[in-house]
Amino acid sequence: MFNLISSKLANSLTNELGYNDDKREIISYAIETALLAILGALLIVVLSYVLNVFLSTVIAAAFGGLLRRVSGGAHFNTPYKCLAFGAIIYC
Repeated sequence: MFNLISSKLANSLTNELGYNDDKREIISYAIETALLAILGALLIVVLSYVLNVFLSTVIAAAFGGLLRRVSGGAHFNTPYKCLAFGAIIYC
């Protein structure tokens, strides 16, 4: 679903700006990554609010996000599994 949305947005942007196919792929990937990050943040916020652990979860997610750049970690075969697992672990 996010792949389709990001592809359509990237196509309209790159057509308007006159970019080539390589730049279209890069922009599409960036849009998809941004959409998944927003979905992940929303999932963490909603789940932590439902479980009544909002403040501690937001603090843990903020520090986890800072450490994520240098930590590596486990990887899943789909981004949706990663989002669900991350939201559950943080909460």
